[in-house]
Amino acid sequence: MTCEIINFPVNMLPDFILESQQFFSWRGLFPNENIFHIRSDLLLPDLNIKSQKHMNSILDCEIQFVFTQKHRITILKNIYKFWRENPNSSEIQLPKENMSQFGDQVRTLFMKPNNTFNIVMSCMKHNYLDLYEYILERDGVDSFVSNNPFAVFSLLHYAVINNNTEILVRGLETSCPLKFELLEDAISKTNITTFMLIIREIKKQNIPIRSSTFIFAAKNAPQNMFAILLNEFITGDIDDFCFVRCRGELINNALDNPENLRELLIERKLGSQRSYIEYRKLGDELMYECLKKSKSLDCVNIIEYCFRFTLEEYKKSRHKDETWHEYINDEIIKTDNLDLYMYMRQCGYLVGDYSEDIAVTNACIKISPGLVKQHYNEDRSGVVFKIRQISRYVEHPEIHNI
Repeated sequence: MTCEIINFPVNMLPDFILESQQFFSWRGLFPNENIFHIRSDLLLPDLNIKSQKHMNSILDCEIQFVFTQKHRITILKNIYKFWRENPNSSEIQLPKENMSQFGDQVRTLFMKPNNTFNIVMSCMKHNYLDLYEYILERDGVDSFVSNNPFAVFSLLHYAVINNNTEILVRGLETSCPLKFELLEDAISKTNITTFMLIIREIKKQNIPIRSSTFIFAAKNAPQNMFAILLNEFITGDIDDFCFVRCRGELINNALDNPENLRELLIERKLGSQRSYIEYRKLGDELMYECLKKSKSLDCVNIIEYCFRFTLEEYKKSRHKDETWHEYINDEIIKTDNLDLYMYMRQCGYLVGDYSEDIAVTNACIKISPGLVKQHYNEDRSGVVFKIRQISRYVEHPEIHNI
């Protein structure tokens, strides 16, 4: 079916065309033109809907001209009214999926189960600003609340994880429920824009901080976001916050993120106000965690630098009766942490009797069974093992009497 192109006076066009994106672009090219060329099927008198045909024509016109939000909301109102009140709406045909962004909003208006919370959730997921405004106008803030016990995430969560900044801003402006934990979603997406928007609103609403978010950030946030989080909310003693409020979990989680470990220990001098003995004890505890849980070599080096002792010195300071301290932890082999493994070898750590089996069981590629076997044999027949035996005799002379 072909449609006739007609010439129509500009001053007689309806507002929804005059204010559309397409007409605005046309006017930029032809600022003095008084006649507009338009397909006859798109020249509609208004946006009222009394039949499926009216609805289809209006949606086609919107695709062609891209209406303003004001007129899109009017269309949503009229479609909903048509569906609720007009018997001609029986077997209403919705736009095909992905036909247009606005068409998908119309489809979402009739999503199942049809409750406002689910509709607003979809708006947050897909940045449906027009539908969001319509639902908010129709149902008010009640649309933000769900009685479903499985609705564990806030509505804004879906805007943040989908990087939909526009509807996030609108949600914050319209008092959509906000929780401090939403910062974790912004951190996960490494989206500094949404991160700063949420921080600003949290401070504006005076929402209490949650230590769990800082602990999450210590492990997962880029250094710049972690530093901003601390700067914005932790104005008191960093030691008190870390070791009392967070029960040490903040620094322990930072062991998974070398940049954030550096931020705490070096930039913010965490623990440095302690006595020498207590400060060294903190360093020992952190080094122990690094070796026990196979953290990165970068973290080990940061601890060495900050606490002024080397890994080799740490090894020598261990209690002499605890000979297991002299061996490379099984977890390091399981996780194929070659950098830390080789550094520990340089510092005199030995390979255990079952290390080769662990490398085989865990299909280690970097710390291969062959490499472990070579080091094991070196320890048992080479210089390393002999030096260890001599040192034991020197430190425990009673062995000579056995």
